[in-house]
Amino acid sequence: MQLQNLTSIDQPYRLSRVREILYIRLPSGVPLDALIAAPVEFAVAAADRPGLNGVEHGTLEAALQQAANRRLIVFVPGADVRLTSVTVPTKQASKVLQAAPYQLEEQLAEDIDTLHFALGPRQADGSHPVAVVADNLMQAWTAPFRERGLRLEALVPDTLALPWDNDQHRWSALCEAEQVVVRNAPYSGFYCAPDDLTSYLLMGDPD
Repeated sequence: MQLQNLTSIDQPYRLSRVREILYIRLPSGVPLDALIAAPVEFAVAAADRPGLNGVEHGTLEAALQQAANRRLIVFVPGADVRLTSVTVPTKQASKVLQAAPYQLEEQLAEDIDTLHFALGPRQADGSHPVAVVADNLMQAWTAPFRERGLRLEALVPDTLALPWDNDQHRWSALCEAEQVVVRNAPYSGFYCAPDDLTSYLLMGDPD
């Protein structure tokens, strides 16, 4: 998994402009052994200009049929990814990543040996954003691609695919039938039920 500060799902990922990019958003709450037949959203972004060439709906199998000669960016359910941060007294990312599981161990219910940790860029205050996800989920998410010989450029929590305004610090949300996906900071977001959104907004801005 990669932890990236994406501006928006509508803008191409920060990769060299060589090939088109295929974005795929995996659903939440799907049995892992049924992922290949699960409904997904997918879209292609041109290599030389911003924007998507229309969002399509189909199975993951159908989306992967469009993967040939394209870069692959997969948005995974943010509900399954814990977004947090660590502060380690070193500027070497490898050492920060090595220390992160032990620094976060008391916050996590799971054994750290069963978890996957991804590190984001160093922030102005010296902290690093961290994404934590179960290793078995990582294996399940990537299996359909590995089995077809497809190389993933990145897995990104879908909460971080929503727009973020660095100047106004405004939250952004994607309202769906049974859930709302919210981004409330550059490296933070959450899921909630539609009926609970107002309460979360009031907590975020009590005035």
